[in-house]
Order: sequence, then C-alpha cells, then structure tokens
Amino acid sequence: MSTSMLYHGWGLKDYTYLKTEYSAGAIWFHIEKKPEKLRCAECKSPDVVLAGKVLPPQAWRTLPIGKKQVWLVAHLHRTSCSDCGAVVQEERLVAEPKKHYTHQLVRYALDLSRKMTIADVAAHLGMTWDTVKEILKYDLLERSEKIDWRKLRYIGIDEISIRKGHNYLTVVMNLETGRVLFTAEGKKAEGLAPFFKKIRRSRSKLQAVAMDMSNSYRLAVEKYYRYPVSIVYDRFHVMKLINHELDELRREEVRKALTEDSRRAIKGKRYLLLYALENLQDDKREQLAELLRLNQNLFTAYVLKEQLRLFWEAPSREKGEEFLKGWIEQARASGIRRMGKMAKTLEDHWDGLVSYFDHPISTGPLEGVNNSINVLKRKAYGFRDVEFLKLRILFIHECSLKFVGA
Repeated sequence: MSTSMLYHGWGLKDYTYLKTEYSAGAIWFHIEKKPEKLRCAECKSPDVVLAGKVLPPQAWRTLPIGKKQVWLVAHLHRTSCSDCGAVVQEERLVAEPKKHYTHQLVRYALDLSRKMTIADVAAHLGMTWDTVKEILKYDLLERSEKIDWRKLRYIGIDEISIRKGHNYLTVVMNLETGRVLFTAEGKKAEGLAPFFKKIRRSRSKLQAVAMDMSNSYRLAVEKYYRYPVSIVYDRFHVMKLINHELDELRREEVRKALTEDSRRAIKGKRYLLLYALENLQDDKREQLAELLRLNQNLFTAYVLKEQLRLFWEAPSREKGEEFLKGWIEQARASGIRRMGKMAKTLEDHWDGLVSYFDHPISTGPLEGVNNSINVLKRKAYGFRDVEFLKLRILFIHECSLKFVGA
C-alpha cells in the first residue's frame, strides 16, 4: 500500500498513507493530510501551524475491495491561522459533515441505484437500507433544484393514486421533453402554487396547459400563473367522462327493463359499449349490434359517443367548433338525460375543448409516466416516505424500471 495507491484507487489527493489494519472483517487505511496542504477551515489561508491532534481519529466507509469493506481512518489536526487567528479542526474533505461515508462511496451507490433496488445496493455494499435511501434522497433533492424551467412551453397536469383511501399526487410534465417537473400531494389548486411561482421566476413563456376538466387545476392556472395561457382539456378524459355517462345509462336501462330477457341482454355488456368499435373482434361486434338493436336509448348514446371521437380529427378550429355545436344539439335532441348532461358539460368547457386546434396537446404522455410510477411503487412494495417518492418521480426518466424501487 502507498500514498499513490490512495490517490489512484480512492481519489485521495493531498493525503499521506500511514498504515493498514485488518479487523472486524474490514480493511482500515490510516491516512493523514500533508502538512503543506493544510488550510484554515475559516478563511482558507495556507498560513497555518499545527495546534495538536484531534482524538480519536475519524473513520469513514469508502469504496470496497471485492466484498471487503474499506474504511479510511483520518488522523485530523487542529490548526492555528496566522491570518484570522482561528484555532479550528482541519476540514473533512473526503466526506460531508456528520456522515460516515466518503464522497466516492456516495457516487458508487448512486451509480448502482440506477440499475438496482435500494435493498440490493444496501446488501451489496453491506450498508443499511436507510443509509442508501438517505444517500439517494439527498442527491435527488440537490439535483431537483437545478431543473431548467426557462424554455417551458407546454405542460400536462394529472393526478395519480399513491395508496388506497383517495390519496393522490398531482404530477406536472413538460410535454415536449417528457420530463416530470413537479409533484404535489393531493389534487387541490393550492398544491400547484409553488410550481407556478417557479415558472414566473424563470420567465418561461408558457403557452398551453393540458388537463382534465377538474376545476381545481383550472383555478390553479388562473390564480397562480396570472399570464395569458391556453387551457386544453384532455381528449382522453373527455372520452372517459362520456363513457361513464354511457355506462350509467346502461345501468338505468337494466333497471327499467320490463322482461328478464331484456335485462339479461343488457346486463354485463359494459365493455361492448365502452370499447372503440375498431378494437372489438368480429364476434363481439355481433353482440354489440344485437344489444343496440334491442335498446334504442343505448343505440343513440353509443352513436353519439363514437361521433364525439371525431371532434379531435377536425381539420381546423372553425370546423371543430362547427362539429362540437352540432354534436351538442344532437345530444340535447336525443331526449336522453345523460347525453343532455354531457352536452351541458362540453358547452361549459367550450374554450378548453376548441383550444386543442391551436395547441394539439394532451395528457397522454402522463399516462405512460403513471404506468412507470405504478411499477416503481410495486417494486418498492409501497413508499413510507412520500417526499422520497416525489423525488423519485422527478427523475423517473433515468430509472431502469426492470429493477428500480426500494
């Protein structure tokens, strides 16, 4: 072992090798700062003299050798500064204050965590799960402060369920890069206040926001952003809403059926009505045709549902507005209460629907991230620390989801 080995193997610059010990199944390298490299911890002046040793020596975990733990035992000095007069302990350059592991071990653990679970990294390094999590959380927190907001133009906002009992996270994504920018607990407008505060500070030129028809998200944009921006209601959430109304209509028709045969013909056919026609196999299409032949209300509502899908395929905003106006009139003329309710909803959200033709965005990319987050939660067997989960989501694009978790 030599001083050169300390530098090339563990990146220890300006330290002198003293001795090696082998105990407790680990390797202990004793090191000492070269006197000519000492600096005042207060003013950084090199004009210092030794003022005694710090006892006992301090030890930090560093990169292992094979399966052997390696510890650096630093014999620290107190220094007296001729410039500022301070008598202080020399700086701990190899580790953060109050930590028992070196910067190099931190970088190694972070590299491993991109391909392995926290439990696997802990087992490999012989560290506790909490220590590895602490390393990862600190790194994520530090990097989250450096996310670039300046070129932000299009964002999507959606919520995900993080555990049973209506516990949600609101997730904000840059729709152009696919990067998650922000997460907040719950679905309330107040949770998005810090996000829009950061956007205002960055002076980004936000053009449009894709969201569902939740009032809370719209209010958050209007209350906390305060600059002109288009709201685009997501097409998938609109279709989800009309599918809900169609399914509720089916339930009502089951209850209204006069005969047992009519009831059986409608009951249990939910998926036939909710699937897109092109996604049904031939035998399912025949069942759908028979169902619609037996019930006029379901037939009318189903046709309206399929027609609404064509709204987003209109060639221009003018054609889209013309289509939407006609659809609303047809829905009301149908005399079906639930289709009339849907027409009222679309009319109330008119501006956010036709904005799609100026800014053709949706929260679709967020659905892919939601799936990745669900994989993350399953691999982690649930997250006890919500703040840690939020940080992991911010960097989920870096994760190998085959292994990532805890």
